[in-house]
This record gives sequence, C-alpha cells and structure tokens, in this order.
Amino acid sequence: MKKVLCIIYPNFSLYEITTLTSTLALSFDITIDYVASENSIVVSEDGLSCQPTKTLNQIRIEDYSCVILPGMVNIGPALQDEKLISFLRSLNEQDILIAAISSSGKFQSKSCPAR
Repeated sequence: MKKVLCIIYPNFSLYEITTLTSTLALSFDITIDYVASENSIVVSEDGLSCQPTKTLNQIRIEDYSCVILPGMVNIGPALQDEKLISFLRSLNEQDILIAAISSSGKFQSKSCPAR
C-alpha cells in the first residue's frame, strides 16, 4: 500500500491534521511521512517542535497516494519557501490526491500555472 505525505512548514496548524493522520495511521495502518524543505526542526503554530522524517528532495512521489497540506494562521513565510513551491509545482504533472486544508489552498495560486 502506498504511503501518505504530510508536508510541514513553520507555523503549520497541528490541530487541523491530527484527526486525519491518526485515523489513517491507527485505523488503516497507513504510513505517513512528515516532510519539510529542510532536515531541521519545524515548530507548529501552537509551539510543538517536529522533526521531519524526510526532506522534499528525498521524495519519490510515486510512493504516495496523497499529499496533506495543513493550514496555518500566517501562511506568508511558507508562500516564500521556493523549495516548497517548486515541489508543489511538480505535483501538477502527477496523478495524486492533494488534501489542502484551510489556508493551504493558497498554495494553489503560487504553484499552478496561469490559465
């Protein structure tokens, strides 16, 4: 079975993903990789320090069935993360489900080509 990719970035909203990620992991035995632009601690908006399991450049998107993008109160810094935006742009060429929660839908304006 394919894994699920959850991208974390500074000030991500932990409470927006915990019900989903715990259900996937505990009820469906799905492996979730928590991924960030860099291999360093990422602090959620409520102050929890999280260590990503992989970085974006270590990902083979074919190994995943879904990408989870948590929202956040202050999305500005994440919108300036060129590694993240570049990775999200690469998803435009893939057949993969993207679960953009809350404010993370704003990534679409940065990562989708103009129409």
